[in-house]
Amino acid sequence: MQDGDQIYIPLNGANEEDRDSINTVCDILKQFAAKGVEETLPTVSLVTFFHGMEISFVEGEYISIYRAVGAKLALGSGEGGNTVVLNDLQAVQDFERLKVLPTKLTIRPNPAHFGETLHFIGNNGDPGESTPFIVSWAPIVDHYSSSDTDPS
Repeated sequence: MQDGDQIYIPLNGANEEDRDSINTVCDILKQFAAKGVEETLPTVSLVTFFHGMEISFVEGEYISIYRAVGAKLALGSGEGGNTVVLNDLQAVQDFERLKVLPTKLTIRPNPAHFGETLHFIGNNGDPGESTPFIVSWAPIVDHYSSSDTDPS
């Protein structure tokens, strides 16, 4: 799920703690099948970030759900035109509750100095169970003058 460049914690079927939220997504999809109606929607600007949820299935297929105007959810990419819409306030509220922000990444000590041990706590935003974590050093130069020695 994402809103612009804000990415929420993804749900994963392999994670037992995600099962209730995945069941909520399945319930929303069932409601689309039972109560969804076709409406003509305007195009959501495709030059900006996506705002919604992409659901990937084991077979490789996927579908997107996004918030439409009012108490509605819509299926699709936001390209507008004929779109299946679910007009259900409870489904919209359930959809919004699925948006869980990752904990911010904190680094201690901050500021850090060469030779110190750094401690990283939080979520770096990657949905994988385990991913490389790369740390690079860039000095903050906010008061360099021509009389200083060459920093390179």
